[in-house]
Amino acid sequence: MKIFKYRNFSANHIDAVLKNEIWFSLGSQFNDPFDSRPPLKVASLDSMRSLILEKVKNAASLSESDLIKFANLQLDNFKNNINSQNGDIADIVNRFSQIISRCFISCFSEVNNSLLMWSHYARNHEGFCVEYDLDKITKEVDISDHGKVVYENNIKDFLSETKLEFFEKAAKSVLFQKCEEWSYEKEYRLVHGEIAIHKSEVHKKAIVSDDSVVAIYFGCQSKQKDRESLMSSIKNKNVEFFHMRQSIKSFSVYEERCYPS
Repeated sequence: MKIFKYRNFSANHIDAVLKNEIWFSLGSQFNDPFDSRPPLKVASLDSMRSLILEKVKNAASLSESDLIKFANLQLDNFKNNINSQNGDIADIVNRFSQIISRCFISCFSEVNNSLLMWSHYARNHEGFCVEYDLDKITKEVDISDHGKVVYENNIKDFLSETKLEFFEKAAKSVLFQKCEEWSYEKEYRLVHGEIAIHKSEVHKKAIVSDDSVVAIYFGCQSKQKDRESLMSSIKNKNVEFFHMRQSIKSFSVYEERCYPS
C-alpha cells in the first residue's frame, strides 16, 4: 500500500528525506487540539444497562423481563451511589487518557493529489510529497498499530467501547478518530510501539531503508532550483520523481515524470 507525506523545503524536512527518517509525535503537538484527546463520555445509561445485562446473562438463568428489571435496579443503585463507587470507572478513564496522550503518532495521507493538502502542508504547492511503501515501513519500524483515520463527530461512550475489558479497542477508537471537518486529509496514521516515558519526550525518530521511499512529487508551484537540489541529492537512490501540474480541464493536479539533470 502507498502512503504519502506532504512536506515543504525546510532544512528539517529535507534532512529527514535524505536520512530516511520518519518522525512520530504526541497528539498534543498536532494542529488539531482534539487529536488523541476527543470528548469522551464515561458511560451512557444504555451502555451501562447493556453491560449489566451481558454480565447477568453469563452468570444466571433469568427471564428476559427479570433481566431488564434487574438491570434497571442496578442502574438506579449506581446512579444513587455514584459518589461511593471509589471512582473506579473514572480512574480507568483517567489512566486510559494518560496512556493515549503518551502515544507517538506519524501522520500520512492516502492520496498525493489533494489540493488542500498541498496548500496546507506543502507550503501552498511549493513543497513536495514523499511516497512510502507501507508494508516495508511496518516491517522495519516498531509499529503497534496503523490504519485509516475515521472521521465522525459522535462522542465516544467509554463503557460501550471497552466493556471495561477491551482496552485496546477503546484506545484505537480514540487514536484513529477525528471530527468530520478533517476528512479532506484522508489520513493514514502509524502508532509507534513505544510510548513517552518522560514529559520532555514529544517526538520519536525512526529510520527506514532506501526501499521504503518509492517516489517524490514536487508541487505545481515548486521552484526549479529546489527540485533540482533535492533530486541531485538523492539521485543515486531508487526513487522516481514527478512534478505535479495544474490541469486545464478541471480543478485538479496531475503528475508528470521528471528527472535530475
